[in-house]
Amino acid sequence: MVNENFLSNPLKMKKSIEYRAVVILQINRNFMALSFNNGILLVDRKYIRDDFGFIVAEQLLTNKTISKVDSVEVSETIMNISKNSHRGIPVHSINNSSLTAIVSIAGKDSERKSLYGKYKLDIDFTGNIRKNLIDSLKKLSNLYRKRSKNVHVEGNLKKIADKQIIENLDNELAQQIIDFYDLLYEKQKGEIPLSKVQNLFLNFGSLFEETIITGLGKPYTLGSENDIVAYIERLCRKLKQRKDNQGFEINLNSVITKLKRDRIFLKDMEKNVEVESDSVFNALIAEYPLKGDKLYKAILIQGNWYYISIDYYAGLKSNLEKQMRSTSNIEFIPFLKNYKEKKNGKLVYSEGVYNDKLALANDCGLLDKNFLKFNKETMDKYDLKNSSKIEACDLLKYDDSSKTLTLVHNKVHENPSGISHLCTQVNICADLITNQDTKKEFIKFLNKESGYNIPTNISRDKVHIILGIIDKQKKIGEAFSILEMKALNDCFNNLKNAGILSMLELIPTHKK
Repeated sequence: MVNENFLSNPLKMKKSIEYRAVVILQINRNFMALSFNNGILLVDRKYIRDDFGFIVAEQLLTNKTISKVDSVEVSETIMNISKNSHRGIPVHSINNSSLTAIVSIAGKDSERKSLYGKYKLDIDFTGNIRKNLIDSLKKLSNLYRKRSKNVHVEGNLKKIADKQIIENLDNELAQQIIDFYDLLYEKQKGEIPLSKVQNLFLNFGSLFEETIITGLGKPYTLGSENDIVAYIERLCRKLKQRKDNQGFEINLNSVITKLKRDRIFLKDMEKNVEVESDSVFNALIAEYPLKGDKLYKAILIQGNWYYISIDYYAGLKSNLEKQMRSTSNIEFIPFLKNYKEKKNGKLVYSEGVYNDKLALANDCGLLDKNFLKFNKETMDKYDLKNSSKIEACDLLKYDDSSKTLTLVHNKVHENPSGISHLCTQVNICADLITNQDTKKEFIKFLNKESGYNIPTNISRDKVHIILGIIDKQKKIGEAFSILEMKALNDCFNNLKNAGILSMLELIPTHKK
């Protein structure tokens, strides 16, 4: 289905012969495009109603006739998931607690006609095209207009189709990038205000050790948790235009255009393989409140804006509040503004300095600079390179009277990639200490580095893990973005399933 603006914009035809066609018909005050031999590719996607194919297919399918569902699922990384079944896919296996956007759906309707719904609808037409075509199109148009729910195939993310809302969100993203660059320029020698881009995250995937972005002059290599800061700085420097005698300005549209034009290349250093991933815009994750909307927020994933329910957000927040530490044998101390160390020639806030102080205050083992390695099979299991090192924890304390082992993992909260890294580290640690193939070696390492005498057969219910996050915010809702809360919730669920007691500690900071 196309919108009425399409009629004032003729198709752009190539000079070469095209063996394809598209026919536009007006049905029930709607305009519908019939595509022959991929003729839909002749129509600019901006004129196509993005949700038409999926909504109509959903009305025509039932629980027992859905044969394929494609979705995008978000946890610590973004994954494209495809579920297939010739016997039908149960709805409960589609509607799960994951942060999910349903992309397409396929199956057979009640008349056993095959159909596929995404932005377009592919459907078998077996009737008399002269007699039945218009009636069939009217039926499809009515199904789209009524949008009744038969199967409730829903993800937590709903794609935003309104062009004006999308434009407003693009502009808000561009303005935030420009404002952040101005702030960076003002604080060249001071602290980088990372809290101003806490809602932005470049998602590259963990299997590649080098990330190169083209379009910023010479190819620019990224490789730290502050990639978004480095990219914004280079991007805006490239887009600055002189504004008479009043300094420089950056056009909003030029920011979005540049984000979509710049390409990302991921490089596997071990295999020496370089592959183009996608545009920066498609790798960018961003989230914003929707002005005047109390039910939804907006989130950018893989180049598309989605609605996310405030109720889902509240559920994540509530779960994390239940994980807040109530008691343990570790007494946490505040993070002071002078806890800094030099990194790349600059003084930055350091969790290492904090860990030193915390270990001294609690008379416990300090392991944040001690790493262990396992065989290739184990490293492959965790998607780690053979050259990678595993950090067992930052601090540990073994109580000989209660036979309880407490492992602490601390992180200075700067952006979502730091939280993702923390969760990955904790999940690996939990698996190492519960897996019979690695448990003994892991405990021996802890004893060697800490001086404790932890029994190698310690039961998992005697293992406690605390995630300490250093942040000036004292409330969950103020401290974390939706993606960060999702990653933390997934991590705590994994620990619970492993039989390990886990807790969250928000460590107060006196940073300005």
